[in-house]
Amino acid sequence: MAVEYDVNQQELRCERIKAKVPLVDGKLNLRVILDRTSLEIMAGQGEVLMPIPYLFEDRTKTIKLQAIGIIDHADVHELQSIWK
Repeated sequence: MAVEYDVNQQELRCERIKAKVPLVDGKLNLRVILDRTSLEIMAGQGEVLMPIPYLFEDRTKTIKLQAIGIIDHADVHELQSIWK
């Protein structure tokens, strides 16, 4: 599953979902939350929420971040299960 941003169109895409998200000071603010059954993408200054139901194969804990351009800042946090 890929999350893509088209700078020219100022459009965020994931699966079949698309949303207009303007850059602020030339930057895209993006927060992604990945769970076993869903992917939630929050973009812009809170204007866009893209909840995407998805069943991830096995229990892989690998996430790939790739950009054509500059990534100004990235934080990754792993949350513990509430069921343990």
